[in-house]
Amino acid sequence: MDASAFMDPFTSIHLPLADMANDFMRWFTSNFRGVFQVAKVPVAWGLDLTEHGLRRAPQTLVILTLALFAWQFVSLRVAATTICAMMAVGFLGVWDEAMTTLAVVITAVLLATIVGLPLGILCSRSERLWKVVRPSLDFMQTIPSFTYLVPVILLFGVGNVPGVIVTALYGMPPLVRLTNLGLRELDPQLVEAANAFGVSPMMRLWSIDLPLARPTIMAGVNQTVMASLGMSVVASMISVAGLGRVVLLGISQLELGRAIVGGLSIVLMAITVDRVTQGFGFTRRDRGNKDLWERGPIGWLRRVRVIAEKYSNKGGIPMRSILLLATAILMSAAPVAQAETVRPMGTGDIGAQIIYDIIETGLAELGYENGEMLTGTYPTIHMAVAQGDADYSAVFWRPLTDQFFKQAGGDEKMLAAGPLYTGAMQGYFIDKKTADAHGITSLDQMKDPGIAALFDTDGDGKANLVGCNPGWGCEAVIEHQMDAYGLRDHINVEKGEYFALMANAMENYKRGKPIFYTTWAPEWTMSVLVPGKDVVFLNVPFSSLPGVENANTKWEDGRDPGFAYNDNYILVNKEFAKANPKAWTFLDGLRMPIEDLDEAMYRVYRGEDSAEKIEAMAKEWIAKHRAEWDALIAKAKSAT
Repeated sequence: MDASAFMDPFTSIHLPLADMANDFMRWFTSNFRGVFQVAKVPVAWGLDLTEHGLRRAPQTLVILTLALFAWQFVSLRVAATTICAMMAVGFLGVWDEAMTTLAVVITAVLLATIVGLPLGILCSRSERLWKVVRPSLDFMQTIPSFTYLVPVILLFGVGNVPGVIVTALYGMPPLVRLTNLGLRELDPQLVEAANAFGVSPMMRLWSIDLPLARPTIMAGVNQTVMASLGMSVVASMISVAGLGRVVLLGISQLELGRAIVGGLSIVLMAITVDRVTQGFGFTRRDRGNKDLWERGPIGWLRRVRVIAEKYSNKGGIPMRSILLLATAILMSAAPVAQAETVRPMGTGDIGAQIIYDIIETGLAELGYENGEMLTGTYPTIHMAVAQGDADYSAVFWRPLTDQFFKQAGGDEKMLAAGPLYTGAMQGYFIDKKTADAHGITSLDQMKDPGIAALFDTDGDGKANLVGCNPGWGCEAVIEHQMDAYGLRDHINVEKGEYFALMANAMENYKRGKPIFYTTWAPEWTMSVLVPGKDVVFLNVPFSSLPGVENANTKWEDGRDPGFAYNDNYILVNKEFAKANPKAWTFLDGLRMPIEDLDEAMYRVYRGEDSAEKIEAMAKEWIAKHRAEWDALIAKAKSAT
């Protein structure tokens, strides 16, 4: 070993942990994914029952039920707080999303309790088991929450049910720890007394240990609930509906109002749930030396019952009739069977929503029901379509996202319908004023410290480039080219929420500052910062794409943007396409001129961004292309 290798050993020696983990997950998924899919069934049943009950029940009935629950377990004051908080959530316009989040949290906490409580009991009984479980809990509580998403996607897919599972996993460690702690800290004299009277271990557990440890265990339940609410935002990245998705869409679409509404609603629910679950740990002394059933609404009803029974004996309304009426009201909230729906999936980009509105209109004319839109990153979308968690997605750029297509299973699991539109381009851009003043035409010029300093926004001497979101196809291209062109020491690639970063760049442009970014067409950025007028694109030194030998990204005029022209297809699950020839024929035959999409995205950027206005734009587009539309629908209806 030479001196340089000794002083810098990590430059030449690497542990292949990432490759080993990837190989293991591929093997594990291919052999055992079916088992985990079966395990989803009871979770899906419980979630559907809870969500349908909360969303179908009258809103006032839900609020009153939650308030009565809070009154029973805590106090009348907390019940009033619950009413105010839930009414605020409703008036903010996110009632359905809040009920979905509440259903996910309730189901996740129930699942975490079913697993975590027995595990905590076993750990309190076995020191050897606790020594094994404790490091696992340490790992689960310190690993970043985003890391939970990857194995859950691979094994369970995307959607609300996987969201319940990942939320339960994330929230379970506090319950296990505090159950173990509560049972270990019992008064030894009480335990000895119980043993002396010959109480069996199981009877002692139910009659003595668990009641005495209940405040500590309920503190664990409280922490599990709060962790679950916090995870709801992270879980929205694997297409879990609810308030987390409201926050995520608000961030991704730069809608401050939507993000505030979603965040405030989560805070209101968190405060309410925290206060209510704290009451689970109250002792008899905390309740004024009264049993739980002697106070609150149940205690009040028990007192009223005597009067009601006396009244019914005199010919009034029988108590049984009142109970039957209440049961009928609750049964009206039970889930009903629904027809299967077509499940779309996208990135959540509001600019592309017109595409899905057009597709959903066509599928509806063919007799299909359109399901709720799932959202995720490009790799997640490909995985979801391949695994059948989504039926189609209108964001399959070829060749840009071909790597995700291959990694998710390729032609064996998916089909490419279309192309929907062709000629999508991408490149690196800077403002025209700076380009003309300094003669900048090539990306390679960023190696000049003086040029790079013009675009330095954080004072480190490197140019700051607004790049793509982690997980996007263009992110992989940019990362590859930073190394291929030797620009890693001269350019800082900013990765995050692309449209938030672009909003900041556009503000800098309005103030006359230099800007350096990547973008593509179709996208509203091309209409706001017009190439040739406001900005210019930079040539790359030579063509180079990840995983492509002898890549050629040059245009016919000799310029080279570094990105190949892309055609956008509709990604379709292969089994869905075979089972639904009408839908496949429609998706495969749909065409949308890229100019039309550019115009629609610009209109969205200019303020036509409500669901109603985008739907109206979709209807306008269909009317404009009525002849082609009617011909395609007729062809699809005749497909067999």
